[in-house]
Amino acid sequence: MGTWAASTVLPELLALDPKKLNSKSFWYATDDVISQAELKDKRKLKKNEDDDVFVQINDRILKDIEKGLVKNIMDKYDIDTEVVLYDTTNFFTFFSQTNESELAQAGHNKEGRNNLRQVGLSMCVEQKHGIPLYHRIYAGNSHDSHTFHQAISELLLAIKQHTKLSKDCILIIDKGNNSKGNFDKLKGQLEFIGSLSVYDNVDLADIPLENYNGCFQSKKHHTILRDIHGQEFNLVLTFDDKLYRKNEHSFFNSIEKFKEKAMLKWKELKRPPKQVPKSIITMLGQSRHRKYLEVKYSNGQPIFELVEAEVQKKKKYWGKHILFSNNIQNTPEKIIDLYGAKDKVEKSFGILKSPDLVRWIPMRHWTDSKIRAFAFTCVISLILVRIMELKAGRADLKMSPNVIKQELMDLQKVTMIYDEKTAINKITVKSTIQKKLCELFNLEAIEHELTIQ
Repeated sequence: MGTWAASTVLPELLALDPKKLNSKSFWYATDDVISQAELKDKRKLKKNEDDDVFVQINDRILKDIEKGLVKNIMDKYDIDTEVVLYDTTNFFTFFSQTNESELAQAGHNKEGRNNLRQVGLSMCVEQKHGIPLYHRIYAGNSHDSHTFHQAISELLLAIKQHTKLSKDCILIIDKGNNSKGNFDKLKGQLEFIGSLSVYDNVDLADIPLENYNGCFQSKKHHTILRDIHGQEFNLVLTFDDKLYRKNEHSFFNSIEKFKEKAMLKWKELKRPPKQVPKSIITMLGQSRHRKYLEVKYSNGQPIFELVEAEVQKKKKYWGKHILFSNNIQNTPEKIIDLYGAKDKVEKSFGILKSPDLVRWIPMRHWTDSKIRAFAFTCVISLILVRIMELKAGRADLKMSPNVIKQELMDLQKVTMIYDEKTAINKITVKSTIQKKLCELFNLEAIEHELTIQ
């Protein structure tokens, strides 16, 4: 942090020593807000219950700061929170197994780093700009639906605080949050839209495409009412030909990659086999392709054959989604449109993980209280990025956060030395876009302070 700050104009503007921006300073600055010693004492008195995914962390002050900040942003920029999006992600760590963190646990990592301990993040953002309204970190081994169950009460409270008319708000959730307990908690609180796994609903996947008599956004759709976990829902089955081709390509590409690995293993054998060796059979048996692929022996070479009957069964799931809404009056077009906006929260997670923007990973904090404080600073950084994107968009500058950053980074302070007694500070010549950005973000005042003689 200090090294980065030293490469900017911040030390000059804020009259600070960049060397003080280190982990020790972070510890002392945040420990007054969220104490590691108090957390340890609390855990000694009361052993953490298995179902407490937030591991007894008291982050009330951070929540209050977030609540006040978000309220000011919603008011200042007149942001509509009629539709909000909730989802979870996780961040792998490089913690040793002996680290005492209760947040960092082994679990299914979304980047495939299942060998590492991870920390989970649940977050709710407003639909249009992706500005976070609520976030919590949780133990990395908690299932999405279990985490959501514990977060629902706080989430609903946050939504009500920022919308004032919570029943007019629509919550979009991912299928990982589905459970009877969660649906019961949401019942009567607000309208919500989600999705079901096609693979867990074979009878719905079996409905022929001839029955899909609607069309919206290049998707065919079919609507039915169905009871789910004791509640009636409006279900929208969709079929997208583009998604079908993508699923098809992904499936056969994965098959080819497996065949290549199997052939490499075959060539590594010391002696030419006279039949399919057990190592290849075991390799196939442990892969996800075992139902769809057979390996045989012919003339000293392996022959891979598709199990056509199983492949045909697989194809009936391709290109399909099952969406639902607890508002049975909703049109299929509205359900499809709103659920499609879910990528806004996923893109927010992308900003948090981006090495060029917020850069959550690697996380250089090892205790749970400081992990919580670090997560808070990352989400506040995300809010700042989203506000900059919002302001640029409203000024007809449709720019991604990366492009905004690059445009501003290209502005440099230059010291022009004329002689031993004369030196002038100047800012490099701005492009038309850079001039607009400087005006939007009120950087002209900073420029004046940097270049004043």
